[in-house]
Amino acid sequence: MSLHDARKPVFIDTADGRIAIITIGVTRSEVFAASNPGNGVPARPGLNPLRWSRTYVVDDQDFEALQGISERIGIAASMEVGKRIETFKSKSENHYEFLTV
Repeated sequence: MSLHDARKPVFIDTADGRIAIITIGVTRSEVFAASNPGNGVPARPGLNPLRWSRTYVVDDQDFEALQGISERIGIAASMEVGKRIETFKSKSENHYEFLTV
């Protein structure tokens, strides 16, 4: 399986007609996305993601508050576990992933 495969339409032909298979995933996490092979890396099965994002611009005080909340309730620690599995380059030092799977 690869991203190419994940993007293919799937139909089942029956005696009563054709059925289209439509599936969804409810995660936004990039780690669940399928990939095509390349540069010596094999294809990875997964989702065909509909890529979108939302950005909030906050002042320094709110930014620090969000970081503190994330650390206190364990989001930051959970993100660190995910980063050991797959790494993604941070968009900038002022970018902070909050409540992201």
